[in-house]
Amino acid sequence: MQLSSNNIIHSNTIQKNEEGIILWHTNKSIVYNCIIQNNSYGIWPEFSNINNKIFFNNFINNTHHIYAFGSIMWTTTHNIKYTYQGNIYTNQLGNYWDNYTGIDNNNDGIGETPYGNDAKPLTQPTWNYKIYDTDKDGLNDVQEEAYGTDPANNDTDDDGLLDEDEVNVYNTDPTNSDTDGDGMPDG
Repeated sequence: MQLSSNNIIHSNTIQKNEEGIILWHTNKSIVYNCIIQNNSYGIWPEFSNINNKIFFNNFINNTHHIYAFGSIMWTTTHNIKYTYQGNIYTNQLGNYWDNYTGIDNNNDGIGETPYGNDAKPLTQPTWNYKIYDTDKDGLNDVQEEAYGTDPANNDTDDDGLLDEDEVNVYNTDPTNSDTDGDGMPDG
């Protein structure tokens, strides 16, 4: 992505490239739930700012996982409810880095030592974490983080439509009750 804003990249396998993902002069973009593997550079976030978020991804077998950490947000901003090894936890979630060597003292699947700017690195690939859908609206709590919706409220903008329906059915903004600004709520 170059010179772009408001992108969401998710649930992709990005592999066997010189640069897996390039974020060059991007704003307000999100990369989550991807497998980024077997690239020279997993991600190249050059000249990108803090409004970009990269979380809950798997960085596997890249020559270099990242060009530079920069001022990107590498964890979820909210605590996410998840099951890991049969136990339920609530915490911020970062990314899985296959060369992470930190320690997980409390066995919650999150390392206590940061990986670069990723303050909450996952100790196992993301498929080892079962993410909850706290408000039962069809979007799990990681998806809610990506779309900016409230994981404890199934209709964040109070327009009468479930957040998941706004994202996947109606293509409306689940954080704005009147997406098109016509004075009539989306619902």
